[in-house]
Amino acid sequence: MKRTTQKKSELLKKHENLYGLKRGFNPPPSTTLHLFQIGLFCSNSLAIHREIISFLVLRTVYSRIQVRIMLVKGYPDKTPIVELSSKTLPPPLLRSKEKECLAVAKTLLGKAQVGAIFHLLYDFVQENMFVPCWKEVKKLAAMCEGSEHDHKFGCDEETGVVQLRLRNGAYRQSINLIVPKNYPEDAVSVEILAGNLPNSIMNIYKGHADDVARRCIAGFTPEDALATVHEVDAGHSQRTVSTRASLRASLHDKPRHIEVVTRLR
Repeated sequence: MKRTTQKKSELLKKHENLYGLKRGFNPPPSTTLHLFQIGLFCSNSLAIHREIISFLVLRTVYSRIQVRIMLVKGYPDKTPIVELSSKTLPPPLLRSKEKECLAVAKTLLGKAQVGAIFHLLYDFVQENMFVPCWKEVKKLAAMCEGSEHDHKFGCDEETGVVQLRLRNGAYRQSINLIVPKNYPEDAVSVEILAGNLPNSIMNIYKGHADDVARRCIAGFTPEDALATVHEVDAGHSQRTVSTRASLRASLHDKPRHIEVVTRLR
């Protein structure tokens, strides 16, 4: 046991330049190896000070969390203080993950807690495709749950698939929304599944949805992207009404044309 502890201490000392260690930092032996493991994943962002460990967990520009762990007096018999920050993720999500980190740390009192906190956050950022659109997914779930039409909502965070089962009276339609790994730089894709609406109608709406996503990627705000599609719909409806009116006029005039032809005969 003494040899193992000595090896871990030598390993941390060997990587002092990598970690940017300062004098006075003396982590528990059980934490030393975990710091080395974190350094392998976050070698460019890991910083260790007297009682503070900070590192960046990153998957994309929009899926990133800056982690700050403060070792309190009495650690590891006491839980550390965990602070999370991000320029792209909403504060409620960060506060929720902070609580999860402390809950994990409480189960490891007297043991190394830094490594467990790191793996919890690393797995969350790397494996959850909804990290950059967490607020949007929650809003969509609330819309389905609060609907009077008995809509169903489901999601798979590993594949980034949002499953929608929509109903309105006798009509029903199943739709999948697929969030790409590089969201929001890449557009969400739409899959039309089973339903009793005509395919021609669903293809039109799928085309509108794809166009909205394309415009958002191009820099339009969601409101402007939707407004543009509505303008197209309005123009199409106006042309349709005009065409129907012309058709009705033609049908109304048809008997008179027939009467003229009859007189000529």
